Amino acid sequence: IHGPWRWPSQDGTEEDRAERFEKMSRATIAAGILGAKYIALHPIMPFGYDSPEQPEEQFRLNVEFFSRLASVAEENDVIICLENMPFSNLPTASISSILRIVREVNHPNLRVCLDTGHANIVKPDPAEAVRLVGKELLMMLHIHDNMGDRDSHLPPALGYGTIDWEEFATALAEIGFDGVLSLETHVDEMTFAEEEREQRELALAERAKWLAGLVDKKRA
Repeated sequence: IHGPWRWPSQDGTEEDRAERFEKMSRATIAAGILGAKYIALHPIMPFGYDSPEQPEEQFRLNVEFFSRLASVAEENDVIICLENMPFSNLPTASISSILRIVREVNHPNLRVCLDTGHANIVKPDPAEAVRLVGKELLMMLHIHDNMGDRDSHLPPALGYGTIDWEEFATALAEIGFDGVLSLETHVDEMTFAEEEREQRELALAERAKWLAGLVDKKRA
């Protein structure tokens, strides 16, 4: 499941972060009650969602925040998956930065959620990100496409965006990914007539199965 998130981000003061910690703790506990193994969460953004200010302080605050939250996750048999973000100026946005936080916390209940659309905006690209994180830490995928300029959540592998899905699927196979694949996209019902929309929805489902390795790659 995905934890709640405020927009715009409100992590600038100790009081803000304490409030967010309480909400994230409650969401993590709820995930455990529901039987969800994983919960995806965004990093905290103490200087705003697109601020390069004090990168090491942003890193430190995230390490402190998720070190404490990982203990809550452990108590409730849940794994937090920290997600990369689409904000080019944010020091904690890239998958490399997320990986650095996770490694610094070094807790078995804190792992990585790779968002493909976000990685297409803030490099490295999705396939390279898979290889960078590796099987041990990569537990969850958020799948969608874009043109590399904004977080538009286009359907994957259907020619709408610029992600190389063949290379992405190859990277998943290389590391033996066996975590959770979650589609963060849809076929816009306002764009297509009902019959064409249904055809595109079926095509989206087939491509998702292909990415998940549930059907023969040649038949997809």
